[in-house]
Amino acid sequence: MSYGMEVLDTNGKTVFNSTDFVELGSHYAVITGGDTIPIPSWCYGSDKNFQVGSYTRTNTNSFFYESWQTGMHFPYDTSKTTPKKNDQMTHSSVVYTVTADPRIYNVQYDSATGTFDYSNAVWYIQFDQSTVSFRNTEAVRSFAQIEKYTARPVVYARPLSSSYSGSFQMFNGVLKDYASGTNSFEIIVANSAEEWGSINESRTTHYLSGSALYGVRGLTGNTNRYTPSGPVTSFVTYDSRTRPVKVILAKSWFGGTSFSPTTFSLGSLNTSTTKRWCRMNSTELRKVKGFNEAWTVRYTWGSNNSISLAWGEASNSAVIEYTSYTTKAPFAVVEFGEGI
Repeated sequence: MSYGMEVLDTNGKTVFNSTDFVELGSHYAVITGGDTIPIPSWCYGSDKNFQVGSYTRTNTNSFFYESWQTGMHFPYDTSKTTPKKNDQMTHSSVVYTVTADPRIYNVQYDSATGTFDYSNAVWYIQFDQSTVSFRNTEAVRSFAQIEKYTARPVVYARPLSSSYSGSFQMFNGVLKDYASGTNSFEIIVANSAEEWGSINESRTTHYLSGSALYGVRGLTGNTNRYTPSGPVTSFVTYDSRTRPVKVILAKSWFGGTSFSPTTFSLGSLNTSTTKRWCRMNSTELRKVKGFNEAWTVRYTWGSNNSISLAWGEASNSAVIEYTSYTTKAPFAVVEFGEGI
């Protein structure tokens, strides 16, 4: 960094400089083992979704696939705009977001001519909530064309009780507790500073270090966009009104014995009363053996000063093999500072 601003901690280590983005806390919660980890939509960037246009379509009677409660049918008409993923329909002041690309149904094949007949074809459009109460009434529906900004939040967790001893992980979005199954855990959701800056200023809950009225904020120039058609704006690089992630220990995939319930070290932690937090996202990933055997890595918590990793077999047979990951430190112990 040849010029700009730099913030140091009490040990003289860099917390932030104006060249690099840091990771900032964006949401706090307390949950119980077995609960779904709460990640608000704005942690995924919903506050910067950008409307680029609008259109209307008249739906048809949803005459099949009635068990799909979140869907609606619209005539197949290539001359009109087809609702696509992320577009939003408004009905009775409620916004329904399209969650998947459109699918075409009811196409007839004429074996004599070898052609397809689309005269009775329909688009099936899937939304994020039930449309059962109104979808069988044909009516003009209003849509907004949306460019979606997608942020990638990171989840950190720690046991609420200082006497907790056991293992835990994030599995299919749920906090799994391998001690009693019902212990309480603190959760912090974090985003890169760039993504954190996309959160609307009125959402004061994301200011995790106190007042939202004052502090130090680092910004880029007005040279960036959150979506291709969105306005040019500055990105946040640091904001003292929330809490930056400070990595204490980090670990790659290598350690222990795969497909065996072995424990391996994250490294040595010094004694501290500052709360330590475990990076959870990578505990969702499975390492596959054979047809349907999958293993995951869990955090093993002895105390705030004793945290390690362990292999454990996944509890279900429906497995997904993940083949890529974007970070060099999939497992980490971090601090968010004192007072939280």
